[in-house]
Amino acid sequence: MISIAKAAKAAAALIVTALFPLAAVAPAAATSSWDSLTVDCLSDLDTEHPFQFPLYSYPLNVTLVNCADAILRDLADSTNATISSTTVTSSGTGAGGSPATMTIAGPVNLEFRDIGDSFLGDVEFDNAIDVPNPDGVLLSTVDHEIPLIASEFTVGTDEEVNGGADIEMAYRCLLVAGPHVYNTASLTVQESANYTMRVTGQSPIGDEVHPNEGTDWWDDSVIIIYSEFDPAHPGDNIVGCGDELEVDAFSPALAEYWWYRTADGDAVSKAWPNV
Repeated sequence: MISIAKAAKAAAALIVTALFPLAAVAPAAATSSWDSLTVDCLSDLDTEHPFQFPLYSYPLNVTLVNCADAILRDLADSTNATISSTTVTSSGTGAGGSPATMTIAGPVNLEFRDIGDSFLGDVEFDNAIDVPNPDGVLLSTVDHEIPLIASEFTVGTDEEVNGGADIEMAYRCLLVAGPHVYNTASLTVQESANYTMRVTGQSPIGDEVHPNEGTDWWDDSVIIIYSEFDPAHPGDNIVGCGDELEVDAFSPALAEYWWYRTADGDAVSKAWPNV
């Protein structure tokens, strides 16, 4: 879903590109809800990178699988995590089975350890970061359907493709060298002014938006606006480009966290572009 809040007067093509050929990616599963989550202690935990999930509402129901021998610790003793009505504390609370059900009532960071006290990883629950609406008045919200088998264009030389180089497009946009699937829509504005467009929704979504989903490369898309689009020369005639939410436009926290909420309460991924 693309919302237009207000670029200079032009007739342009709106191009949304993904980082890999869509034909090579199976359709994602139905979107999971934001009030439930499954954490697999075998596949989701990482000793170097925390597993993060946003809180859009309370309570959040979490199913723990392959965690029967795990010990959970809330080092801050927030009282915001319970397992079978037992509060998780800094001294440690056992998962108690597999599957087990945990309830999250507010922001909490949980440390997972095995029965030998080896660190398995952190699971962090925090409120989604609120991002303001763009300046101006909302003019239109448009649903754009992208076909499963979409057209492709290629950026970069053979050497750049083989090396996985980033190709800098106009307006600070970067595309990985290689083929990109795309779809177009016409955009016509009647008045010279400043306009903002951003993606505010996607269906289906992938695991970059909700960790329980499968891979969907459209999670990390780009909006490129052209005065005239030639797929043989995708670097020409660009008048605007947006790769993802701009850190300086909102908050430095955007650089650290992946989930956000619009003023209308919609879940927004940092990977969704605005231009």
